[in-house]
Amino acid sequence: MHRKSGQSHNLEHKSPKAKRSFSKDLPVAVGKIKTVKRLLGKR
Repeated sequence: MHRKSGQSHNLEHKSPKAKRSFSKDLPVAVGKIKTVKRLLGKR
């Protein structure tokens, strides 16, 4: 799972709908799973 980008600053300019969607986690893309596991130390 990963977080969406763009939620760290300038939130007063973003719509309430966009800010609500930041709270939801997304699954990692299939093509990046191998890289993420390697970075986390899991082989």
